[in-house]
Amino acid sequence: MVEDLPDSRTRELMLAEALSHVPGYTPGDPSIEVTRLSGGSVNRSYSVLTPVGRFVLRLSQGPDAWLTSDRSVERELQRIAARALIAPRIIAADGNDWWMVTEYVTGRLWMEPDFANPERLARLGGTLRRLHQLPLPEIGRFDLLKALAGYAERVGADPPTAAQVYAGR
Repeated sequence: MVEDLPDSRTRELMLAEALSHVPGYTPGDPSIEVTRLSGGSVNRSYSVLTPVGRFVLRLSQGPDAWLTSDRSVERELQRIAARALIAPRIIAADGNDWWMVTEYVTGRLWMEPDFANPERLARLGGTLRRLHQLPLPEIGRFDLLKALAGYAERVGADPPTAAQVYAGR
C-alpha cells in the first residue's frame, strides 16, 4: 500500500483543523514544532511539540484507508489499551476518521538484533499477554467478507474526490 492522501490543499486544510485540537497549539507561535514522522504506508504522521507537551497527529485519507467502514473500533481498542498503559492516550479524534491526536510516547523502533535478544522478546511477550487479557469492546467485530462485499459494490462507480468527501463531512 502506498500513501494516498488527498490533494495538497485538502491536506493543508485537514492538517490545520487537526492541529487546532492539539493542546497548546497556537497558529504562528514560533515555539511550536511540527515535524513529519517517517514511516507509515497509509497515514501521514507528525510530531507536534507545544508548550503543553508533545503529541502525535495522524492524518488519514479517510475510512477507505483500511478495510473497515470507520476507525471507531480502532479508537475504542486504543482507549482500552491506553487505560492499561499499553498504548498512548487519544487526545482528540475526528469522527469522520480524517485525523487523530495522541500523546507522544518516547521509544525506539525494533531492529533485527532485538528479535534475537531474549530479554526484549520476553518483554514483548509480556506486553502482548497483558494486551490479550484486556476486555473486548462491545463494538467492532470486523467482518472481512462484509467489507469486501462493500468494496465490490463500489468497483466501477465514480468515487467522489477526497476534497468533495472532506468538504461534505
